[in-house]
Amino acid sequence: MGDREIPKQNRLLTERWESYTLSLHQLQVRNAKPVIQVNSPVEYGHLLTRAKKRQQGNDRAQIIERDNLKLLVRSIYHLLTTHHHSPPPLTD
Repeated sequence: MGDREIPKQNRLLTERWESYTLSLHQLQVRNAKPVIQVNSPVEYGHLLTRAKKRQQGNDRAQIIERDNLKLLVRSIYHLLTTHHHSPPPLTD
């Protein structure tokens, strides 16, 4: 039991108690069931869909679309307001 043992007041009671606890331990070992899980873990639907990642992708796409539209409007405004350049030719 290590450096500090339980004081033994009565040798017979101590032996009886130790044999009792040993038999309890042996019974628990005999009745122990295997605890290794060999089946695959449960798959949760909310983890498979990755909704947050999809939402972040959609938000990013919307920001890019908005920024592209702003840039297009600015470039059109710049083309229309500058008078010293001729507009680019339209080709079909």
